[in-house]
Amino acid sequence: MIFLIILLIPSLLLLAVMIETLIWWRHWRQSFFVDNQPHIPWKRAAILLTGISDFTDGKLTDEQIQFVRQMGKDFDCDLVIEEAFPYLQAEKTFSHDWRWNKLLILYALRNFWQFALATALHRIYGQDIAHSIGTRLGKPETTETTQATLYCICGSAGAAYALAAAPFLKQSLGVKLIILAYGGIFASVEGFDHVEHFYQLLGKKDAWAQLSTAIFLNFWVGNNAFEKAKIENRYIERWSGCHTHFGNHSYLSDQICAESQKIYRQLTIDAARTLAHAKPRSL
Repeated sequence: MIFLIILLIPSLLLLAVMIETLIWWRHWRQSFFVDNQPHIPWKRAAILLTGISDFTDGKLTDEQIQFVRQMGKDFDCDLVIEEAFPYLQAEKTFSHDWRWNKLLILYALRNFWQFALATALHRIYGQDIAHSIGTRLGKPETTETTQATLYCICGSAGAAYALAAAPFLKQSLGVKLIILAYGGIFASVEGFDHVEHFYQLLGKKDAWAQLSTAIFLNFWVGNNAFEKAKIENRYIERWSGCHTHFGNHSYLSDQICAESQKIYRQLTIDAARTLAHAKPRSL
C-alpha cells in the first residue's frame, strides 16, 4: 500500500503540471491578437527563448536581459526583445499566487512538458510559438536582394521551441534563422532544414545537455535534417566553459568560475563571440 502511495504522488504531480501547462498554452494562444505594442521595421532582430519554468512571471531575469542585450550588440541587431516568451500578456490572464509555485520540482516538470509539446506536437506547437514571436516582432524590412536575420538565443528546452517554430518563422517572416543555444535540449530535427545555422554551446559540467545530445541526437541516424546540417557545417558544437545546467554555475550566472576567474555569463559570451568570428557573415 505504501509503495502504491509513493508511486501515486509523483504521478498525480506530473499529471497536474501537464494540465497546468496545457491551460497556460491555451491562455497565451488567446492573446495573439491583443498585442498593442508599436512595431518598427527591422533587419536584424534577437529574441531569447528559455525553458519555461514560471508561467506567472512574464519577465526575464536581470542576467537574461544583460545576456540578450549583449548578444544583440555583438550581432549588430537593430531590434532586441528583452521580454520573456510568449512576449504578450498571457501572464496577466494566468496569474495565481500559489505558495508552491516556486518549487524547483515544478520548474523541472514545466520544462519537461514544454519540451514534450515542442517535440511530440512540434508542428502544432511550433506554429503557435512562431505566431507569438511574429506578433511581437512585426514584419522585417526586406528587399529583393536582402533578407532579414532573426537570432533565436535559447537556453535549455528553448532550443526545442526554436526548432519547432523554425519552418513557420521562415515562412511567415521570410528571414534567415540563426539559433544560438546554451545548454540546448531538443529531440525533433525537422527544423534543421529551415535553419541557416545552429550553434550549440555546451558546458563541460552540464550533464543534462550532454545526456540529451547523447540520447536524442544519436537516435536520429541516416539521412535526416540533423545529419544534413552537420555535413553542411550548419550545426556546430563548442565547449563554453565549466558550466552546469542549473544553479550558481549555470550559463548566465554572475558567480565567478574558479578555473577561469571570469563570471559564468562572460564565459558564455566569449564562446558565442568565438563563433561569431568563425562565421562573420552569419553571426
